[in-house]
Amino acid sequence: MQVIITTPAKFHIFKLARYLAKNNLLKYVITGNIKSHYRNENIPFQKLYSIPVTPFLYLINKFQGIHNVIPGTLFSKTFDLIASQHIHDADAFIGFPGWMLHSAYTAKRNNMFVIAEGGSTHILNRENVLKNEFNKLGLKFRPHPNSVIKRQCEEYRVADFIMVPSEHVKQSFIKYGIPQKKLVKIPYGIEDFFLKKNKYFKDKREKITIASPIGVRKGTHYSFEVIKRLKKFYNINFHLIGFFRPDIKPIIQKNSNLIDFIGTIKHTDLPSYLENIDILLHPSIEDGFSLLSVEAMARGVIPVLSHTTGSSEIIENEVDGFVVHYSDVERMVEIIKTLIENEELRKKISRNARKKASLYTEEEYYKKYVEFLWGLIK
Repeated sequence: MQVIITTPAKFHIFKLARYLAKNNLLKYVITGNIKSHYRNENIPFQKLYSIPVTPFLYLINKFQGIHNVIPGTLFSKTFDLIASQHIHDADAFIGFPGWMLHSAYTAKRNNMFVIAEGGSTHILNRENVLKNEFNKLGLKFRPHPNSVIKRQCEEYRVADFIMVPSEHVKQSFIKYGIPQKKLVKIPYGIEDFFLKKNKYFKDKREKITIASPIGVRKGTHYSFEVIKRLKKFYNINFHLIGFFRPDIKPIIQKNSNLIDFIGTIKHTDLPSYLENIDILLHPSIEDGFSLLSVEAMARGVIPVLSHTTGSSEIIENEVDGFVVHYSDVERMVEIIKTLIENEELRKKISRNARKKASLYTEEEYYKKYVEFLWGLIK
């Protein structure tokens, strides 16, 4: 079996390409970054093609006014058109929605199986859910152009299979008319270095530290409401971690007095950072899976996740974490109050969270994915 993968950046399917290369199953992977960016990725350079559009797209996203002059879709379409010239002589093609339409057509003409990566919910679900949330906050919502939505819906249609990481994502596709038989659910896994033993239980906490991801989609505005109420009674630290999304800027500025730290953490530094976090408050409005929550669990951090965060499905509520509605501020406050006041309960749930996370490894994810691929040609 030989597989071709196209991906604009170092998403999880690039790591899948590395695993396939290790097992002599990768024909090649086509990336949107500069080839030298992948020098230490253990993929033979002859199996790595570069169509370097992603750096330009990054600049456009950084300086948003450029969108009016150069649409971001110019780069995704260019990438796809060039990549499509290389889609042949393989058994399966795996692509990233928004970046794969012509490549998918080419793969079908060459009798290859076409697999789309559905890491997030159906694009129409995302648009509707986020539009409603932005409207509630009185913030301007910038929807995807109709051409982008139409393109992704066509990619969903053309694909033989759509890989999804959670039932939450799966049900969103079914809701918008995708046949259930096209949907293959395999939960994502974390890298081994998150599972190395930590020092979490040796330190008695004088001050509880709570972390949350950043953005309207990530429910940061609800996190602020929770922290605001908790800080009336407890001396706690509150960290906002991850990529800074401009959509949340006015809300962050309004609540800056509540924040002790804000910023991104280098991925290799994340395990040691998480050792100093007690609770991950993650009330996402819409989230396909959230690897961060499982990575945090592996380091003994207690997750408080919204029901619309796909990884909440691995949680046994009140045993190895907590699952709530993303807008149920009262319940989140109640949960965290209990955890702050009950050290033994914190330790117990922390231990359980670590055990649960150990079941969701990258190796297990790749094995299941490859089993699925072999099943296609048998």
